[in-house]
Amino acid sequence: MLQFDIVPDPGPSHEYLDWWYQHGRRFLSPELILGDPRAATIPAKAIDRGPGRVLDMDQLPDVPNNRRVARRQRLGHDLASPNRNLLVRKLDPPQTWNPMVENYLRATGFFHVSRIGIIRGFHPMLAALVERWRPETHSFVLPIGEVTVTLEDVAHIFGLPIDGKPVSGWTYSSSDFVQSQGIAIFGRQPSVSHNVKSYIKLGWVRRIRDAEPLDTEESIRRYVRCHIFCLLGSTLFTDKSTAYTHAKYLPLLRDFEQIHTYSWGAACLAHLYRALCRASRYDTKEMDGPLNLLFVWAWERMPCLAPVPRQTLPPAEIPVARRWSHSERTTAWLSKTVETFRHDIDYMQEDFLFLSVPHKQAMSRDLPMV
Repeated sequence: MLQFDIVPDPGPSHEYLDWWYQHGRRFLSPELILGDPRAATIPAKAIDRGPGRVLDMDQLPDVPNNRRVARRQRLGHDLASPNRNLLVRKLDPPQTWNPMVENYLRATGFFHVSRIGIIRGFHPMLAALVERWRPETHSFVLPIGEVTVTLEDVAHIFGLPIDGKPVSGWTYSSSDFVQSQGIAIFGRQPSVSHNVKSYIKLGWVRRIRDAEPLDTEESIRRYVRCHIFCLLGSTLFTDKSTAYTHAKYLPLLRDFEQIHTYSWGAACLAHLYRALCRASRYDTKEMDGPLNLLFVWAWERMPCLAPVPRQTLPPAEIPVARRWSHSERTTAWLSKTVETFRHDIDYMQEDFLFLSVPHKQAMSRDLPMV
């Protein structure tokens, strides 16, 4: 018969994980230590943590026991260190565009997302959120339950269409594909110094956009296509290629009248889910994806994580992300660490989460077509 040491209740969430990493081997069976992946029963008092405890993430019936134990040990080791700051791609979206093309941007569904501006995130807060992500359900596990970013959030925060055809197609890697699509979309071929395999340098795309005279219908459309391509690479589908974006999106921009028929918002949300699932792996050091969407969602829905009180910001409008652009960040907020954000999340009360959005009905008239 196994004997268990009597240890005090270590407290919730990450404090419990630190405790588990130090004392958890006392609750592992001899078979597990010898290689058997079956875990011994843990005293009920030690595991009764409620729906928002990270330990419960590993109790899904479809996850093998050996994966549960291994994941618990990895998380315990990783979360005990307060310095896991994910490296994030830094690429600013285009800040300005010619007012002559406003109606064309509205017609394509990219007018609102073009008005967001620069949003400065914070790595410690991102790391604390990623630790709460459950890949099995695509949701954040919080003390009060599970929550996630929804299509409605994408429509309000970015102002993107969330209904329509899927954003999909073939991914080509040949230089001939890049050259042919470059002529069709940009009106010129990317030089060797401006593309790497199937990736096109965004700095070059911005320069040729600004060089368009906008004196003909075709020139205006080329300008808008260049602008949208920059948004795809810097805001919606960011990856780890520093200053480049994959050319696979170019065929979707070729037919100008069909651009608005795609569900860009749904594709953006799927890209965020995939980025969070990858970043939740214990050995991941970098993260890509539409992080502006994640930051604004967290600040709007969880005011305890926001850099400034929402009451000090301009009234919300579509896109909601616009009011967080260039927002002030206090010294106290910038001095927060991963452990500080963990504490804020661990002791979050239901009253402080998912506050009602009073501006939702007033903004409905500005929402993109859905």
